Amino acid sequence: MTIPKKAPISLLQSTKKVLSSLGIFAAGTSVFSLFYLLANWLVLTFQLSFPVGLVGCIGCLLFFILVKRIPNFMVRASKPLLGHMSLFFVPAVIAIVEFKSSLAEHWIAMLLAIFVATLLAFLITLLIAKYTIGNAGR
Repeated sequence: MTIPKKAPISLLQSTKKVLSSLGIFAAGTSVFSLFYLLANWLVLTFQLSFPVGLVGCIGCLLFFILVKRIPNFMVRASKPLLGHMSLFFVPAVIAIVEFKSSLAEHWIAMLLAIFVATLLAFLITLLIAKYTIGNAGR
């Protein structure tokens, strides 16, 4: 029994494949950038007290709900971002250093707030999981 061999990919075919992937990545990155710019405009125009990133994420979520799916080009553009998610915590660490005196003054309140918020998040997640798992069997 012989195994059929695959035809070698030509340089032109591989170049087309790479350019196609880059184009899809660029399209997804452009859409994410447009959501950010739109969110920045909304925050500045209406003087919202929300972070631009949060408004952009809400806009992205509303877009996904509107189209009832996540477009493939946005999935492909988000994979490298998600792969380097740890870099997004660098500003938070820098903020801790910058607000060190305030944290030293109110450390008990901060610790209590972190503990209570974490506990509430776990509790809400547990209740949602119980509800969805319970309804899945019906």
